[in-house]
Amino acid sequence: MTSPTLHLDFKWRNNTKTSDVQTYDIIAEGISMIGSKQNEWTPLLRGEGINDLTKQLPAATEKPIILI
Repeated sequence: MTSPTLHLDFKWRNNTKTSDVQTYDIIAEGISMIGSKQNEWTPLLRGEGINDLTKQLPAATEKPIILI
């Protein structure tokens, strides 16, 4: 049995300070991670404000990225 093929695109840039290449977005099957997070966080930002959103960001960065 073979696994299904998953199409991933990575958007990256060169860090001007370190010259490292950094990924800033992953697009899986046409769905942008940045766009998904923006849709997820917009209601919180509008309802509770920037302070509540920024309080949640450290916990969000600790969670692994899981592609289903």
